Amino acid sequence: MASFELAYGRTVLTNEGGYSCRKNDPGGETYRGISRRHHPRWTGWPLVDDRREEPDFPFNLEGFGFLRDMVKLFYLDGFWYSIAGDDIAGQGIAEEVFDAAVNTGVRTAVRSLQEALNFLNGDGASGEDLVEDGRIGPKTLRALDERMKAGDDKYVLKILLLLRGNRYLELMRKSRTQEVFARGWLKRIDFARAT
Repeated sequence: MASFELAYGRTVLTNEGGYSCRKNDPGGETYRGISRRHHPRWTGWPLVDDRREEPDFPFNLEGFGFLRDMVKLFYLDGFWYSIAGDDIAGQGIAEEVFDAAVNTGVRTAVRSLQEALNFLNGDGASGEDLVEDGRIGPKTLRALDERMKAGDDKYVLKILLLLRGNRYLELMRKSRTQEVFARGWLKRIDFARAT
């Protein structure tokens, strides 16, 4: 089964920076990828606000161990458990679904997994299509296990990466202001993991 510790280190700690407040970012003010606009009730925001008046803000947040633990718990509770990360057999697939959930939302990430599994079921020859509802459950996990047993894990991962890349391109097509995030988004799509 997949490991949250490995996934967290390889995705969140690698891809999510520290404090940011960029005008073109739809998430607005963020800390370690946690958007105040989308997660205003996160219990770490009061701690961030308390340190805002210190002269070395936002650098003073980096050595704050309690805040770091709160960030980790946020991702464990809000994303890893939501994608049933502990029940995903392949570490690489779990990490991709987890990182996609963090960056594009849980429902979108799980829907992409379901779509990838549907693409690889041989037009129903190896199981009926999943409902692409963005909710992970026994049917999705069973279909993933079947693809893993068939040796399709690299193909599942490649499709997941293609779907995420296409989502980023669509976001940039819709709003040119999002092009500022292109390099960061594309860095997350590592095809070397799928070879």
